[in-house]
Amino acid sequence: MKANLSSQIKLDRTPKRYYRPDNAFELTALTRFEKVFTEIYESSEEGALQVAREVADLMRTREKEGRFCVLALGSGAGTHGVYRELVRMHQNEGLSFSNTIIFNVSEFFPLEADAPGTSKLLHEVLIDLIDIDPQNVYTPDGTIAKESIFDFCKDYEKKIEKLGGLDLTLVEFGPSGNLAFNEPGS
Repeated sequence: MKANLSSQIKLDRTPKRYYRPDNAFELTALTRFEKVFTEIYESSEEGALQVAREVADLMRTREKEGRFCVLALGSGAGTHGVYRELVRMHQNEGLSFSNTIIFNVSEFFPLEADAPGTSKLLHEVLIDLIDIDPQNVYTPDGTIAKESIFDFCKDYEKKIEKLGGLDLTLVEFGPSGNLAFNEPGS
């Protein structure tokens, strides 16, 4: 019989087999009732790196196809690790954003003309640090007249549709179930 097992018990850790199974059979057993496939990582850094790799792979695929990669990006803190990895890949591995179009999917309204908004944050953590054409970055205008919102949103959606839709959306899920700026029940 083994002694001193209490020092090996970790009540604050989920065993890896419950989120990173060893084989496809075990993965199927864990995920067969999921409606959306979900991957869990040991740390936010590990998860951010994997998501950034998937985004980079998609960008490279679209470039080889001669198409733009159309991304919808949020500015929540949960996405910043992915953006840090993408910037690192751009600076150290030559990842180019020249064939990428970004749609900012979160902005405050109403927004005073001199207020920072979320667009400024997205620029600070990603856009200003990569080689994207500024004309390929779209952000909702938080200063437009209230009466113009519906038309502005329709035009924003038409721009996305004209490009063939979104290839990938990267936003933060909040603790209350919000998705980017969309609150539960909205």
